[in-house]
Amino acid sequence: MRDSGRSDLILSNSTTYRILSRLPAMKSHAKSCIDYFESSASSAILDIDRMLSELETMNLLDHGEVNGFKTSFRQIMEYLNGNFKLHAKMQSYYSDHCLTWGLSDTSNTFLIAPHSHSHQKRCADCKGMDEIIEKVNKTLVEIKDEATGAKKQKLTEFIVEYGYNVKKLYELKAHHARSVFTSLERERIIGSLEENQCFLTADYVQKWLPAFFKESQKMWFGKNGK
Repeated sequence: MRDSGRSDLILSNSTTYRILSRLPAMKSHAKSCIDYFESSASSAILDIDRMLSELETMNLLDHGEVNGFKTSFRQIMEYLNGNFKLHAKMQSYYSDHCLTWGLSDTSNTFLIAPHSHSHQKRCADCKGMDEIIEKVNKTLVEIKDEATGAKKQKLTEFIVEYGYNVKKLYELKAHHARSVFTSLERERIIGSLEENQCFLTADYVQKWLPAFFKESQKMWFGKNGK
């Protein structure tokens, strides 16, 4: 402030202390990225970890099962943020990797892109993700059916919570598919630009009106302007 000639904007020590007494300074050990989908999915993994630990504490799952499930979900997160984005292509025989097929809306003829291939192959990692998610859900249901009283009520809550967290993981997968598609389209458009043309990007964090700041990334994604 002094260097810019605005010493009048410097807070006095007493004012600073009053602010800190209401809003104490805290050391941040970790921060979530600005990508809300990835942040939500990371929170979902932590919630699932906590749920599995509680099941072990309640003697409803043994230590080996819990560790196995936790490891599987961490691997799912690593796959979604890594190899899945590398494998996603505009055209692919693997249904989970085919962006043309995956991003088409079969209920709307205007949002269906044609493709001249079949999807007879299934990615082992994507299939494994579906299988482990279903296995944990099936395990929860089986344990709940055998439980009574407070444990049964707790497991009912776990099943609802688990479904909510699984939805976040699939939303991250869909988000990465859209992101890869957007990047490929951007490359295609830029590659076809003429000398008198330019390409502008309106990113999620570049919204102009404060009224839209509370809008979620999911609501914003894919808009073409207002």
